[in-house]
Amino acid sequence: LPQPLPDFEVLQSFEEAGKITKEEFRAYWGNNDTANVYIQNDVTIYRMTYQSTGLDGKPITLSGAILIPKNKAVKSVMAIQHATYFADSETPSVNQGFSVVTRKSIFAANGYIVFLPDYHGYGADAANIHPYHHAESLRYASKDMLLAGYEFLQHQEIKIDSKLFLAGYSEGAYATAALQQSLESKTDFPFTLIASSLGSGAYNLKATFEAFTSDITQPFGCVPCNAFFLQSYNEVYSINYSMSDYFLSPYDQRIADGLFLGNFDATAIAQQLTDEGATLFKPSFIQHYYQGKEVNWENALTENSIHDWQPKHPTFITHNEQDKVAPFFNSQALAELNQRNGNVQFLPIPNTNHFDGIFQWGILTMEYFGQF
Repeated sequence: LPQPLPDFEVLQSFEEAGKITKEEFRAYWGNNDTANVYIQNDVTIYRMTYQSTGLDGKPITLSGAILIPKNKAVKSVMAIQHATYFADSETPSVNQGFSVVTRKSIFAANGYIVFLPDYHGYGADAANIHPYHHAESLRYASKDMLLAGYEFLQHQEIKIDSKLFLAGYSEGAYATAALQQSLESKTDFPFTLIASSLGSGAYNLKATFEAFTSDITQPFGCVPCNAFFLQSYNEVYSINYSMSDYFLSPYDQRIADGLFLGNFDATAIAQQLTDEGATLFKPSFIQHYYQGKEVNWENALTENSIHDWQPKHPTFITHNEQDKVAPFFNSQALAELNQRNGNVQFLPIPNTNHFDGIFQWGILTMEYFGQF
């Protein structure tokens, strides 16, 4: 049973939630020689809850997972912000079958203690919709998970150095950038930020939205992502349109009935949607946006575009050149803005799409962090 922890400021409870062996990891990665080099430890998974801040500014209980390598020479803490998923079963603290934990455990198997926040809308907060690519809530969830994670290590008397690494891919890269910006604006934390790794994120949210909506006849890399984004922002910003204001029939009703509320994974969702934007999205909404009539949408997109940023810590940015989910221009523009910033290293990944790029990003991230 979860242990209540009244003595801590942020951490509320934790319980052991399973173990993954080196052999299971190696089988999961297909006994890939490159991956096997990094898979050196069995890993124990802990489920935890912690106090954070809700969208209304009031206290809220969120959850996450902590991965502890079975290794006395633990390297450091790595806070990993996860990429997009749709099914509640994939949530780090739930960890059923093929989940975020399975994918991110390679970092723990390499000796890092890994903090994995669920975010708002998942785990302990699963009754609510996830605020998808919403910078403020991702900052809260990720930063408070960090504080709770360090309280957990203190409770367990796990000795670590003060080095902190941040990493994320896709929505996780966006969340990591938001977290890093928050940490770089303050100094009163019990850790030392060393470096971060951002893989294929959509930092300029407004430009990304417009890249998809300016021509809905083009193929989308992730139709469920784009549809979920509309429903999520509609709720988060209390725009309160009906789904038929955004989507054509019959998809409007399927989405209104709860397609994105945690019961289905990406594959199952895609099967219930069309793969063509022109038959999914309602043209009138898009026309109104470009006519300047969707002020709430324009303001929300501007508020959550976090690309105008010069990192103060070593930051490794990768992006797949063939990315149709988070367009390549996001990282390219961020790198150009930071041409004279010695903290930033940019590596375009050629001949790779969004879904194939995550493995390369993971290996490159561990190589990059290994130099510190």
